[in-house]
Amino acid sequence: MKEILKANLNNARNAEHYQFHSDVLSIVTAEVATAQKIDSLRSDYVALFDKENAAFIQNRAYESTKEIEAKDRERDDLFLYIKQTVDSNLHCPVATKKAAAEKLAFAMKPYRSANSKAFAENTAQVTNLVLDLQSEAYAGYVELLGLTEAVAQLQAANDEFNAIYMGRSGEKLVRASSETMKSIRPKVDAAYRTLASAINALYQVNFLVTRSANTETELGGVIDGVNALIVQLHQTLSLRGAGSAVEVNVDDNVSPDGVDTPSGGNNPPAGGGSDNGSDDGGDNGSDDGGNNGGSGTGTEAEQIFIGTSVNDSAMGSVSGMGTYDKGTTVTLTATANAGYRFVSWSDEVTDNPRQVVAEVNGVAYSAIFEAIA
Repeated sequence: MKEILKANLNNARNAEHYQFHSDVLSIVTAEVATAQKIDSLRSDYVALFDKENAAFIQNRAYESTKEIEAKDRERDDLFLYIKQTVDSNLHCPVATKKAAAEKLAFAMKPYRSANSKAFAENTAQVTNLVLDLQSEAYAGYVELLGLTEAVAQLQAANDEFNAIYMGRSGEKLVRASSETMKSIRPKVDAAYRTLASAINALYQVNFLVTRSANTETELGGVIDGVNALIVQLHQTLSLRGAGSAVEVNVDDNVSPDGVDTPSGGNNPPAGGGSDNGSDDGGDNGSDDGGNNGGSGTGTEAEQIFIGTSVNDSAMGSVSGMGTYDKGTTVTLTATANAGYRFVSWSDEVTDNPRQVVAEVNGVAYSAIFEAIA
């Protein structure tokens, strides 16, 4: 009987952990959760994953860092231009310019190393310098050396830098008061396990009691999809020595008539016939698995599960996930939502739709979407 396997999430890196849960939610859709009456469990899981998403974004470099660095360079270039112009005019043969340079050098003396200070101190020193240079006492000397426009540009660059820097300070405050990856990951994992347990329980009840073909197909597909993600995650962890690989046979305990039965054949397949306890699950113990009164037609084809996922379920979806006879050619189609476009598959193939051959069990293909600029 199928069930979602245990996943080693503790050893996953933050990006791997984030992607795993994102992919699970793309498999256990809101529609599936509503149909199976586990929407409240999924909602709790989504709410916690949203916090992980925020923490994951904050855990990376601040979005404004490059812009801050660019503005700081622009400000420093203007500052150095003004300082070097003043220094060069200290040796000017024109007496009036030399005298102006001496006055301005005196005014700049407290701020000569402003560009080497930390961001906040640099901003404060440039602010005071500009106020001094634009004051009545020094404005004439600034004009005489042709620096009036440069000083105005320095003021503007300093103000623009400070606006961006203050915005980043706000991001730091949010970061300090929000969940971190370390604190949110266990909560997300617990919500996932609760949802997975509910899916397993529903599948078991349907298998033992209800026997709805639609429920078996829907929940069976979800279990296969999540298990494919678990296999893929454990393979990744195994490659770097952080865990062991796991295997799942999606064809386990499937009787010839397509109904899952426990190993050992203790439940006879639909259609009657007594069970003799044989390991092949057939009614008469024959290798062909037929019931008593029918003849076998040969060994069934090996079943291969093909998994699919997306980098962000808000951007698009993929069709084609399922269980196929080994050797079957499967068509996978990535469909972008409004405002987004398909970029490529995770293995860098750009064909869409693309065709793959069902050869290796548990292989997952992830579609990558991006916003349209």
